[in-house]
Amino acid sequence: MDMETRNRTLYREILAPTFPPDELVTEKDFVAQLTDGSLLMHVETGPDGQPVALAVAERFPGDVLLLSWLAVHPQARAGGLGRRILTHALDRWQAELEPRMVLGEVEHPLSIPAHEDHGDPTARLRFYRRFGVRALPVAHVQPSLRPEGRPVENLMLCVFRDHGLPPGDEVEAAPVRRFLADYLDALPTRRDALLSSIRTDLLPTIALDAAVDQLPNQPASPSQSLGG
Repeated sequence: MDMETRNRTLYREILAPTFPPDELVTEKDFVAQLTDGSLLMHVETGPDGQPVALAVAERFPGDVLLLSWLAVHPQARAGGLGRRILTHALDRWQAELEPRMVLGEVEHPLSIPAHEDHGDPTARLRFYRRFGVRALPVAHVQPSLRPEGRPVENLMLCVFRDHGLPPGDEVEAAPVRRFLADYLDALPTRRDALLSSIRTDLLPTIALDAAVDQLPNQPASPSQSLGG
């Protein structure tokens, strides 16, 4: 199987069943971005050598990585693969690229109800909490990732790694600002408002076991969220 066919298969069999369309780039863009190196992918295989889980990150200015997608094949879930793929991917990227910061987007626990395919946001929060992931107090939004897509609200921008380690109570604001300036380029009004709200050199972080009403980007009602 050539690399393009393999990547298309991973998209169709692992990513597409896991995420709503608004939270994914198109298959064509996924393959193209892996080819040009703007996306990085780490794949875990099962005993038979077939891919069962993947983690995908995107490079941004300022030595920032965004963990874009973490997914386990629908037939291989609940076996500890999520922990394995995240650990191995973060360790590999840190060793190879030495990013200053690794960010990711995590659903607010009240954003959507548990879903058979897309998972349980409350359980996902517990999962990331075990890795020391912490949220940033910013009004984040995921821009549209595909031509017919919509921006996604009620996603918390979280810090997965800060200089290779789980984040502390504060992180440097500069890499976050650089990331947001690039990531939200298609939403200039939202971008400028968000950047102007970051006025200090250090940003506090919020533990994911904080009370629900202390977590950022809480939806007015669960039905308002588009998922994450």
